[in-house]
Amino acid sequence: MSSLLEIAKEIIKENFEAGDCGLYNCRNIAGDEMETLYSDHVLTIDICYGWAYFEVFGLSDEEFKELKSFYNNIKLGQGCIGCEYTSWCPDVFTEVSHHCGLYKEE
Repeated sequence: MSSLLEIAKEIIKENFEAGDCGLYNCRNIAGDEMETLYSDHVLTIDICYGWAYFEVFGLSDEEFKELKSFYNNIKLGQGCIGCEYTSWCPDVFTEVSHHCGLYKEE
């Protein structure tokens, strides 16, 4: 794991409750107000407190995919979908746009 990915994971974990509605690697086009949580010559992590999401720049596609998996596992581990499991639930889940980002299909 790269040191940039380690830094990104730590920042996401520390600030998850304020950004639990999404993680993106592209700039929003809506003009949402962003605050920078971390920035160096390669990695930048911004947060939108108003809509509770992160924007992460400077990771490779593979690193971002791993960060997104880490982020989703935090969501599931917190039980935001009301599931008793702390990793992937054996039931079927589909991504949607609402608070936790996941819902259980009946």
